[in-house]
Amino acid sequence: MAQRRFDITEPAQLEAMALPIRAELVDLVSGLGPMSCREIAAMLGKRRPAIHYQVNVLLETGLLVPAGTRGSGRDQVDLVRTPAREMRLSFDPSDDLVVAHMVTHVRLALQRAQRLLGRAFRSRQARTRGPHRDTRITQSTCRLNRDQLASVNRMIDALVAEASPTEADLDGTHYLLTVALAPLESRT
Repeated sequence: MAQRRFDITEPAQLEAMALPIRAELVDLVSGLGPMSCREIAAMLGKRRPAIHYQVNVLLETGLLVPAGTRGSGRDQVDLVRTPAREMRLSFDPSDDLVVAHMVTHVRLALQRAQRLLGRAFRSRQARTRGPHRDTRITQSTCRLNRDQLASVNRMIDALVAEASPTEADLDGTHYLLTVALAPLESRT
């Protein structure tokens, strides 16, 4: 994989990511590396023809790229990967259509986090304490000056970098990491 990061900027790409299955699919392949449609379908609990269609849409928009094949003969399957391990949504906030796609993406990301956290809590196997906790949600309302905001953004970047898998650690446990930072409207 040549690029470290891929900025999702094109309106067609943002529109493609507005569909929950596609956003989840890109996230999955980005985190786990090259996969076949069969593997993606199994991981997402979906039928292979539906996944094949979504993969083709993502290939057309450049959010997935061909990654060769695995196996041989009748067992040979085509693989896809993301253009880079880190896929980052990047957009112009003055474009109303793009903002609408981003708001949809945020809603989908938070719904996915809610669904997976709920599943983890209900499983009664979630580790919620200690340095190896695997299920956590936190929220903080705070005031940040410009220097503090810059520091928070550096920490978020470091967190994303730490959580971005390398080829060497693709056998670890899968986690969803969702981080949101948003300004509150000022009342002053």
